[in-house]
Amino acid sequence: MTNYVLDLISRSIAGGRVLLPEHEELPGRVKPKKDTPVDAAPLHVPPPPQKESIALSGVFRSYANSRGSFTPALQNIDLEIEQGEFVCIVGPSGCGKSTLLHLLAGLDRPTTGEITVDGNPVQGPGTDRILLFQELGLFPWLTVRQNVEFGLKMAGVSRDERRDRARVFLRMVHLSHFEDHYIHQLSGGMKQRVALARSLALRPKILLMDEPFAALDAQTRDMLHDELERIWKETSPTIVFVTHNVREAVRLGDRVLLMSFRPGRIKSQFQVKLSRPRHVEDSDVAYLSKEILGQLREEIDRSFNAEYSREEKR
Repeated sequence: MTNYVLDLISRSIAGGRVLLPEHEELPGRVKPKKDTPVDAAPLHVPPPPQKESIALSGVFRSYANSRGSFTPALQNIDLEIEQGEFVCIVGPSGCGKSTLLHLLAGLDRPTTGEITVDGNPVQGPGTDRILLFQELGLFPWLTVRQNVEFGLKMAGVSRDERRDRARVFLRMVHLSHFEDHYIHQLSGGMKQRVALARSLALRPKILLMDEPFAALDAQTRDMLHDELERIWKETSPTIVFVTHNVREAVRLGDRVLLMSFRPGRIKSQFQVKLSRPRHVEDSDVAYLSKEILGQLREEIDRSFNAEYSREEKR
């Protein structure tokens, strides 16, 4: 037994596994098979973490008009969006893109169907989902920093914490030197960055963006594409981005959804497997944009034909 104990100590110091000798047994232990390690045990491999996602199942939305009939806006939307994914939505005017964002934000409810976030039904607005409108809704009587702090103040965050958090996100959008300026003193692109910082300060898991760059000139829009992509990589929110600009969608998105003419449904989905960073001038971006635009024009023609037919009947 002495030799066994010495061997046990030497193996433990060396970091090796201890094998029981064939001719000896430990008290109260069943003799293992030859060369079976004492510490051998089945390994428990945890399942891979499930990705949280947005899920829409059988979503319809219709609106009553003054004549008592109903106008369908969305029809049979089935969609899943993974956590951290950047999804862009394009489609003809009036196809329900903004309606879809309002449903995701909890500002509206589907007529039928269900929307869930991380498996929980969306029953109203929440700070986990922030909707950034084209009309920014900034308060002209507040400074830049106070605008960024506003949502935090409404959420009951302490003064010191909301000031510190606002400064972090103003630094992220390169507006630290303008925190004491008023909104009318800023350019259009700077106002967009203030609105983005205000949204990000609430640390949403989902950022919903409704044509946020449509009113900007091309140079400013390109700069904000770069900024948005950088911030997305740093903060990892899920982004659902509505735009009329197909190249913008391909430039930014992991996936582009093409919606049909009213009632809106998901007509096609395009995976964008191009490496990042991208630019709207890239030939690969232009090539995929042309493919998407070909299908989009079919839906735009349908919308024009429907409007023309309606005018003829009057």
